[in-house]
Amino acid sequence: MEILKLLNVSEIAAQLACFFILLFVLNKFLWPRILAVLDERRSRISSEFKKIEELKTEVDVLKNDYIVKTREIEAKVQEKIAEAIQKGHLIAEEMKLAAQEESKNSARLFQEQMEIELLKAKEDMKKTIVEFSIEAAEKIIKDKISIKQEDILVEEFLEGIERIK
Repeated sequence: MEILKLLNVSEIAAQLACFFILLFVLNKFLWPRILAVLDERRSRISSEFKKIEELKTEVDVLKNDYIVKTREIEAKVQEKIAEAIQKGHLIAEEMKLAAQEESKNSARLFQEQMEIELLKAKEDMKKTIVEFSIEAAEKIIKDKISIKQEDILVEEFLEGIERIK
């Protein structure tokens, strides 16, 4: 109750009057400006959120395009790799066939050279046999040798032929 004694009714009435005047002035002049600033801020924030959503949508579209194009590029890369591998196989096959053909040609040339050498050897052998035959005949004719000597010469002749082989 002591508190109530400290309070003066005229002071309270004056304070209430000042409060309502201040409230009226604030409500009339200041609140509309504050509310306008708050509304403007709210609309600016709302518009920024709309822009963010639009940008998100645009980013999603670009991301999907990127994924599609990446897949297309990867498919093209795989296709090019497959083509390169196929070309590599064809080149390898061509090289293999060329090597086989060259091998056949080398074998054929070697065979031909061997045949030529064999013919030369046969010719040399014939010449040597003819020379031995002529020598033997000369000895037989010159010396007029006996049959025994003739047999010995023929044997020497045959041994000479054996050595030639």
